[in-house]
Amino acid sequence: SFNRMDNNVNQALINIQNIRVKVLRKKLVMVVRKKQDVNNKRAISASFGLAMLRPFTKSSVLVERADRALYIAKTHGRNRVEIAPDI
Repeated sequence: SFNRMDNNVNQALINIQNIRVKVLRKKLVMVVRKKQDVNNKRAISASFGLAMLRPFTKSSVLVERADRALYIAKTHGRNRVEIAPDI
């Protein structure tokens, strides 16, 4: 049913947002190794793409949809969660 599907999507969003916030709170820093500057650092962000598995859908299609949603998250400012448009 659609109500159950909405609840699953909402719970997934809550879980992903919690992970994203935990990553930000850790204030993780990635060291980018370059020949010119070995001390170059970048803050780590956490972007996620969410796609729901539908009956009779191949796992490769699920991954492709989640990947598209992740790309949208990154192009809209990073550090965010996007849902695949076809959920």
